[in-house]
Amino acid sequence: MHNQPLKLPIYYMAQIKEQLDFWQKDSNVWLQQNHLTANQLANSEETINFATYESLILSAITMAENDALGLYIGERIGITSHGMLGFALLNCSSIREAMAMVQEYINTRTPFISIEIAETTEDFKIIFKEIMPFETIKRTFLEAMFVTFHNILSQLTFSALKISSVHFNYASPHYADQYSNFFDCPIEFNQTKNEMHFAAKMLNIPLRLADPISLKQARQLCDAELAKMANNFSPKLSHRVREMLLNSVGHFPTLEKTAFRFHVGPRTLHRHLKSEGTSYRQILENVSHTIASQQLTNTSITVEEISLLLGYIDVANFRRAFKRWTGMTPSDYRTNNRN
Repeated sequence: MHNQPLKLPIYYMAQIKEQLDFWQKDSNVWLQQNHLTANQLANSEETINFATYESLILSAITMAENDALGLYIGERIGITSHGMLGFALLNCSSIREAMAMVQEYINTRTPFISIEIAETTEDFKIIFKEIMPFETIKRTFLEAMFVTFHNILSQLTFSALKISSVHFNYASPHYADQYSNFFDCPIEFNQTKNEMHFAAKMLNIPLRLADPISLKQARQLCDAELAKMANNFSPKLSHRVREMLLNSVGHFPTLEKTAFRFHVGPRTLHRHLKSEGTSYRQILENVSHTIASQQLTNTSITVEEISLLLGYIDVANFRRAFKRWTGMTPSDYRTNNRN
């Protein structure tokens, strides 16, 4: 991750500074540690690399002496903090339209996740899918993201919409009891996906602030921001292949099928990946390693079941591969990483 040429927007870091100040921590020291100034933090055009982004979050947690920092940051991020996307959401006619806007333009605000939506007669799900690996800050990031979405839905509906449940794909943290201060609903950890659920009947209720003319203008500006962010985030082909594989767990496509999906031949795909310092096999192994580690840490499914999920017909081959990745057997890894 650290070698990727990402240029990440610095907005939202101002909320971390405000929270440190609120807790009477020296935010100037925090900025100095990360070679930044308050003026840079206030500049919406400023970008930073992933290493700095990661360091800002981790050093803030250390300075705050509070691992639950993400929950508090999310509480500070209201709908107007999201720039033109926030303005667009305020002018949507319904929650359905607002969620479609978020799905389309989430990457004007962050490159780490994409949004999927799923609907049944009774239930509506917002699914937060990880596009890129960011394990060191993942829990803090997702906490802030979920509380932020809670704020958005509450503000758009003037608190009429109630979240029915939230699901996280990581283990319950030691401060899990604090989650109830931010979510007035059941909270599930160790889930396969990061999801937020609410009643589907809320989707089409008219929103009071809707303005179709303002929404059209906002959409045009969001399109421009998305094009700009696409250059900043530099999504390499290897990143897109990784995202596709993460979305194909249980039925990983072959190199040939992957190439077909990207409208190139296998040799062309191999050549492009090689120019980015990787290969299809390396990406597949990285994804398999990530999924296996998550399943061993956060679920109780057997090693044999994980092996089959990742396409290993012979569980012995999976055990050998996992030991090559981590230096441990799957069973030892599970024992050492359970909370």
